[in-house]
Amino acid sequence: MGQHMNNDPAQDNSDSAEEDMVRATVLVVDDEANIVTLLQTWLETIGCEVQSASDGETGFEKAREINPDLILMDGMMPRMSGFDACRRLKEDEATRDIPVIFLTVQGEVKDVVKGLELGAHGYMTKPFKPQELLARVRSTLKIKQIQDRLKVHTQKLRQQWNWMHGVVESLPMGLLVYDPELEKIVYFNERLKEMLKLEEPSDSVDSLKALVFQSEGAVVDVWGRSGSLDQKLTLSLNGNSLGSYRVRLRSFEKNGRVGRQILIEESVDLGEASTGAGD
Repeated sequence: MGQHMNNDPAQDNSDSAEEDMVRATVLVVDDEANIVTLLQTWLETIGCEVQSASDGETGFEKAREINPDLILMDGMMPRMSGFDACRRLKEDEATRDIPVIFLTVQGEVKDVVKGLELGAHGYMTKPFKPQELLARVRSTLKIKQIQDRLKVHTQKLRQQWNWMHGVVESLPMGLLVYDPELEKIVYFNERLKEMLKLEEPSDSVDSLKALVFQSEGAVVDVWGRSGSLDQKLTLSLNGNSLGSYRVRLRSFEKNGRVGRQILIEESVDLGEASTGAGD
């Protein structure tokens, strides 16, 4: 499968020394040792660490072992083709996000389409020039770095959310968050569900909008209120009295939007002089 290629990167990529070096590990999987050596020489000029394998099966195992940033894969090889190796890589959770670029001859382009359908990031047709291959490597690695950063950021956000969700769910009082702009309840915790004896799925978030707050028989407009409140109120839902509770309302602002936090806890004696309502 080997074809003659210009092996003088200094001639074809003379300005590479002026570019930033790439700090990445690239796995080259090809059964022709001269191509592996050639690619290694080119890739090392831009700072890549290069590992290699001579067939698809070994390449797959090597990828699992070293977790490279990029794989350059020949399509047709002994023991296991590059296409079958790509399929296994994309089916494995540990390797599915590693970008794969196929190295192929013109007659194998139809086979490469199959590889792209398996999840490969692209292909290059032999013979290729050093600057073309290195440009593709750089662009693919740049995308991979962005994806890796997004993945790490997403994991951090998920971890933070899990912590915060645990804290909110362990509160000894009910919590309800209301978006006055959308006029929707966007969240309520399990404790509130227990206190108000709500049962899913018959009781949804929207059904809580029917909650009525009263003080000495007069309705208190919690939903339309813009100020704070800390008062003993009687609650009812769909005409059914739920008893008296301490209700605390606070407004907050996030990303330019105003929301309302409503804490509801079992009734306590607030005394004759309730903190009442503040507008």
